[in-house]
Amino acid sequence: MSGLTAAAVELWRLIDSEIERAGSGTTVCQESLPTSFAALDLDSNEGSPLTELVVRGILSPLADAELQSIAGGLRVQIRYFVWRRDADAPVFLRLAQTPEEYQRSLLARAELCQRQRTLLRSSIPSEDAADSARIARAEQGLADCPPFSGPLPGTPEFASILRDRAGLREYYANRARAEDTEVRRRTLVAEIRDAEDRIRSRATRLRDIERGIEETSAELLAVSVTSFVRASATREPLARAVQREVWRRDEGRCVQCGSQERLHFDHVIPVSRGGSNTVRNIQLLCEVCNLAKSNKI
Repeated sequence: MSGLTAAAVELWRLIDSEIERAGSGTTVCQESLPTSFAALDLDSNEGSPLTELVVRGILSPLADAELQSIAGGLRVQIRYFVWRRDADAPVFLRLAQTPEEYQRSLLARAELCQRQRTLLRSSIPSEDAADSARIARAEQGLADCPPFSGPLPGTPEFASILRDRAGLREYYANRARAEDTEVRRRTLVAEIRDAEDRIRSRATRLRDIERGIEETSAELLAVSVTSFVRASATREPLARAVQREVWRRDEGRCVQCGSQERLHFDHVIPVSRGGSNTVRNIQLLCEVCNLAKSNKI
């Protein structure tokens, strides 16, 4: 899932703030937008910010019963607004989630993925080792089960066996054993393939989870109310010595979930609340945990 465009996020925040200020039923039209929105394309065409929010399910049309209630002057327990452009017919749209609510749902999804990744990473080494051992045993079994190598019917060697009853009995006994061996070989080959499939499946699942974390993190950055990325641009940079000491102390891992990916130096007490750039006030957090912490202590 790709992230929302900046224009869609900006429009979303405008609608949310307008409903908060004026109440449900407020009208949002081209002329009422602040000058910062003058260049926004609000036409309901494919690729426009409004359409993007509708496709994501953030905005949705009101049901007929809700429209009838509104037309009859009844109060409805939903957050909605009227989108009007020029003299076009009004469109009633429900605001399913605020940016903050959506952010919380993304955080919950990211934290779930983090837990799944942690569990999978802890189980993969032992499970892969067990399957690798099964593969090694099966391959050894294959080496101990050579295919039948006796003469084939129609060959001179086979014709000579036909003239010797004892040799013929031995031939068919060997052939029967070879058939049993072939069944065993097919079983061992199937065991190898199954074990290899399980190893690949676990690796694929881990990649999918990690990709989900990356995509969710991108979404969080798009809708974060106080993006730590933007905030960090105005801060005094951390001294290299402080970074090295914090990295050594926290062992290069997120102090909350243990992740070793997309790590950030986080202020325990935010700079906005008087926090300093000392080793005691800095910790390692991954991107998801940092966003979940936001500007809280």
